[in-house]
Amino acid sequence: MVTTIYTLADRIAGSYARKCWWSDLDDLKQEALVALVRAHQLFDPQVGVPWEAYASLAASRAVARYLLKNSSPVSAPDCHSGATNLVGLLRAPVDENWEDPEPWADALIDDKRWRAKVRMHVQELARQCGGLHAVPVLLDDKQASEVATAKAVPVKQVYKETRRVRDRARCDLTLYELWDQRHR
Repeated sequence: MVTTIYTLADRIAGSYARKCWWSDLDDLKQEALVALVRAHQLFDPQVGVPWEAYASLAASRAVARYLLKNSSPVSAPDCHSGATNLVGLLRAPVDENWEDPEPWADALIDDKRWRAKVRMHVQELARQCGGLHAVPVLLDDKQASEVATAKAVPVKQVYKETRRVRDRARCDLTLYELWDQRHR
């Protein structure tokens, strides 16, 4: 049972450490271990839920709570507006039939500035988390196979880097939103 608890704690802490790069792995393991021990004490087999499912959910919530409580965005809020727009862009469905009415000159200039900010933010995120091959996929609508062929790297590496940059952008956005709610 002890090795199961340590293995589960390592797995959960490692999962959050990969998503939230600024966190300390040992702190996350400690939070997961405390939650798992408590889950072991509170577990009721009569309910019919497997122990591992119950314990992993309890540990995941404890680690997430720890990260939300002990993390704050370091960069200025203006940097995170780019992340907000980026995540919106990554999640937005594409409607090919939609036609934009003729925009005003100011709107074109603002759009160009916004796109430049998003591009800079994505490039910075990619540089920080080692995902430079993800930039053409995320911003230039290139296929992962095209980028892999052009850069002479495995396609799997391009997919991994793209996922890493997207996760980092989502994590930055979540932290900023929590920080913003707390400081209103």
